[in-house]
Amino acid sequence: MHRRKHEQSTLTSAAKRKLGSLEPLHPWTDSDVDQFIAVDPVHGPAVRAAIKVKASVIICFTSSGRAARLIAKYRPTMPVLSVVIPRLKTNQLKWSFSGAFEAESTSATNEWILKVALDHGKAMGIIKSHDRVVVCQKLGDASVVKIIEFED
Repeated sequence: MHRRKHEQSTLTSAAKRKLGSLEPLHPWTDSDVDQFIAVDPVHGPAVRAAIKVKASVIICFTSSGRAARLIAKYRPTMPVLSVVIPRLKTNQLKWSFSGAFEAESTSATNEWILKVALDHGKAMGIIKSHDRVVVCQKLGDASVVKIIEFED
């Protein structure tokens, strides 16, 4: 038992030397986010909006996870809930999934998916009644950031 404890402390010491401090990363300041907004005109402002309205969560519609990663790089103080929507294709003999989001989806479908995401966030305990939520989604060729208030 003493040997195992020594091995663990040796590994921890080696990791600290290699990686530096194992402290969590600090959230970026407003000036940090401002510097990136010029480079990323969709995801940076989404995080900025979430901070300004004190949103409880950012919901991101994505097909590959890339949009959620771009939002997460700003280290928002609130959780990012990623909703992955795969595209299903068929040639009548073979079914396949693709990562590209189908632009022909209707707004009714998007609203239904958003309701499912909000219900999931409520079940997880990260969204409560009257919380503000920032939603990022792509509609056709346009990227949309909207702020909604969750009604129970």
